[in-house]
Formats: sequence, C-alpha cells, structure tokens
Amino acid sequence: MTKAPAKHCCLNPAPTWLVKQLLPLLAETLANICNASFSEGILPDSLKQAIVRPRLKKPTLNTDDLNSYRPISNLSFLSKVVERDAAVRLSAHIESQQLLPCRQSAYRAGLFTETAIIAMHDEIVFVVSTPVTFVRLFSLILAPHLIRSTIRHFFASLVTVSESKMQHSTGVSRISLKER
Repeated sequence: MTKAPAKHCCLNPAPTWLVKQLLPLLAETLANICNASFSEGILPDSLKQAIVRPRLKKPTLNTDDLNSYRPISNLSFLSKVVERDAAVRLSAHIESQQLLPCRQSAYRAGLFTETAIIAMHDEIVFVVSTPVTFVRLFSLILAPHLIRSTIRHFFASLVTVSESKMQHSTGVSRISLKER
C-alpha cells in the first residue's frame, strides 16, 4: 500500500496521502476489513462504486465516435486495497498449488517473455538436432497457444466446476457474493 500512488478520488472520505501516512495506525483495521469481506463473501456497496470517465484511446481518433474511448474507473482507496489483497491471495494460492504450467511467464514474478523465448529456442534447437517425431516439434510450436488456453480453461473451470469438486481438486472453496 505504501507504493500506491497518492491519487485522490472523490469517493475517498480522506485524502490518500493522509491514509498512507497513518497506515501504521490503520493497518489492522484494513486487514480486518479485507478478512471479513473474504470470509463472509460480502463486498460492501460503498466499495462497489466507481467514478467512470471516458478517455480517448489515441489523440488521432475521431472524438465523435464512442468507440474511440475507453472507460477509466476511479475506485476508492479501500476498494483498491481489497482488490490488491484478493490478487495477492489468489496468486499465492496458484503458486503454492502449482496450478500454472511451469513455462507460464505472464503475470508471474521473476519470469519474463525473454526467458520463455530463450527456453523455447533452446528446446527447438535440441529437437531439431536430435531425431524426434514431427509431433514433438509441432507441439513445441503450439506451446504458447496451449499455455494461454490452459489458463483460460483453468479460470473457466473455477467458475463451472461444482463447489465440492473444486475444493477437492484445487483447495479453493467458492463463496458466492451475497447481496446486501
């Protein structure tokens, strides 16, 4: 939270710079809010609000065409805190349960596109220099597409698989968000 920009949104009851300055006093309260939200599956209505403003995608685009704009949502500081905590918890669980392919480099700390390209290059050189089947080379070339598909299917399965099967296979239990 200390690295978060000190931008202020009109939804914030106090300026972000002040909240960041008082963080040692507020840390326990913020943690309790996050923990309660996750354990009960409830995100308070006040944290579901955003100020949405259109932003021109490129200065050269037609300003009269609505497709030239993208929506920018300004959330409250507390909404961002809960969102970041959810992302950290999900990433930690995915890493600890080894749910991503070993070559998945996007959205992972310390892994870069260059690393994936070098690894793929090395494997192609190895495959070409040894007698292997065409299927092995073909599967290697399709690897990036398969990794993206695997991730898409993984997240889709989190939604569609029954709750008990999901908890048994991944350790994730689904909590439906309750309406207040």
